[in-house]
Amino acid sequence: LSIRRQRQMCIRDRYDIFGDDRLVVNPDLVATDIIVAIATAAWFWKINGLNAISDRNDLSTITKRVNGSTATVSERERELAKLRTQYNPNEMMA
Repeated sequence: LSIRRQRQMCIRDRYDIFGDDRLVVNPDLVATDIIVAIATAAWFWKINGLNAISDRNDLSTITKRVNGSTATVSERERELAKLRTQYNPNEMMA
């Protein structure tokens, strides 16, 4: 398992997000099944209250909660700035 997946799914109870033991039996589904990957990412985002933080544009706190460190914040800020020039989120929500 990658460090990220270990961090997100390190407690056995967290493997039960689907109501069964499929992630206990095969934790690599997080990396190999797109539906499981999206579901576990959404679950992690929700249980860590990242929507409210995202609404405040607090990339530093999000990075800290996801990665345990803010070491990559400046790189993420540059990438986010690029995306914002290409996509207008207000237009996407209309």
